[in-house]
Parts: sequence; structure tokens; C-alpha cells
Amino acid sequence: MKDPRRFLLPDREMFNSDPFSYAVFGRYRWELLQNAAGLPVGFNNPPTNENVKAPALWLAQAVALEEAAQTLVRADPTFETMPWSTRGIADSQFRATALMLVGLSLEVALKASVIAREGVTGYQAVEANYQHHNLERLACDVPKLSDKDRAILRCLTHFVQWAGRYPDPGSKKVSRESEVFDAAEKHRVTAKDVFDLAIKIGDHVRVVIFEE
Repeated sequence: MKDPRRFLLPDREMFNSDPFSYAVFGRYRWELLQNAAGLPVGFNNPPTNENVKAPALWLAQAVALEEAAQTLVRADPTFETMPWSTRGIADSQFRATALMLVGLSLEVALKASVIAREGVTGYQAVEANYQHHNLERLACDVPKLSDKDRAILRCLTHFVQWAGRYPDPGSKKVSRESEVFDAAEKHRVTAKDVFDLAIKIGDHVRVVIFEE
């Protein structure tokens, strides 16, 4: 077999030639890494719960989502193919996608900390309690969250649930948009505040996963 490290490193050419397979290859890379560490793990098909529920695998997913969000935040698209009058609309929606990725990153990281704390078997027993996107509830064990932090989590929840994917929350839930404006105005949330909270939660999750 060729040097296994080749399969552990990012490979843009592999993605270009087979994007779908490459994008789901992370789990197999995790198994390859375990094998390289001397653990008796094979390439499972289908995967086992022990492997797909590994906190380190979930944390890697959270970091990937965070990197994707930061890439979008730093980007400055011109939307030159659109009429000038709708470019601002598209830019708002573009930034909404970035906030959705921030929220998804926190969701995955917080669920990873639960798996680390409960163990795979323990998590499976309570998994139904965590099959939601409510970031404020998921962050209930994060210490020293301020009212502003909780407001940010509520806003990010909106972006995960709808605002990062659709221009409205649904005909029966249109009032949800006003909740975002109200929280943002009351707490004067900046982009820096959002990413500072992401760092705080990320630090907490790493302590739970690697030190408990």
C-alpha cells in the first residue's frame, strides 16, 4: 500500500476529480488514522456507531464548518451578474449563509461535547433529546454565558433553522424575523461578538473532549 499519509492530507485534485466521494471520505480518513495509531479498526461499510460518534470526528466537522464560515465572512463578492438593484439583497443572503455555518459549527461542537461526556452508548440512550438546532439549549453546560451570549445563540439558531437557507421562515412563522432584529438591536451585536462567542464555546468543547 502507498504511504497512508497521502490519504490523510488535503487533496484538491482528488476533490476535483470526484467531489462527492472526497467530501464523505473524512470518516474513512478517521479510520485510517486509527489504524495508523495501532487500533484494530477496519474500513467499515456501513460505519459503526463507535466510529461515526467519535468526538474527534465531530470536532473536525465543527472546525471545517467554522473555516467555511470565516472564508465567507472574509469574502467580498461583487454579484456582477445580477442587476445593481438586487446585489445588496444577494449580499445579505450571502452573509446569512456564513452565519448559518457559524451556528452549525457550534451545534456540531456542542453535540461532540455531549458525546464525549456521555460516551457513545450513553449518548445513544439520550440522542433524541439532542436532535434539534436550539443552540441556547445545547449550550446549557457552557459556563459564564451572558445575556448577550444567549441572545447571539438564539439569533444563530434562526440562521441554522431558516435564515441561512430561505428568505423567510415559513408562512406560519413570519414573526421570527422580528426576533432577530429585536435581539440584535437590544444587545448591539457585532460580527466580532459572534466570533468571540464561537471561540469561547470552542475552548469549552475542547476542554470537555480532551481533558475529561
